[in-house]
Amino acid sequence: MTTQQQQEQQQQPPNSNNPQHEPGDRPDMPPPLPGTDGRPVRASYQLQLKVQALLTAMTDEEKSALGHSVTDLIADCEFAGTTCTSEYVN
Repeated sequence: MTTQQQQEQQQQPPNSNNPQHEPGDRPDMPPPLPGTDGRPVRASYQLQLKVQALLTAMTDEEKSALGHSVTDLIADCEFAGTTCTSEYVN
């Protein structure tokens, strides 16, 4: 590379439109998302994205209805000699 080319390269900040730089060359640039570079993506990853999109669109009440309650998860609880109830747990 000549001195003139080096000077021109220093004057131009690297970006995705500049063919001299590949994505990931710069530490402040994240790698491309899976599936955006033309390579196939695992089916499990595609399913994960679909579930994530559905959960994002749901309200907190809808999400709570899908999950477990505190009483489903805690079989027995005692703290400082007192038996715990579900109202103790947030």
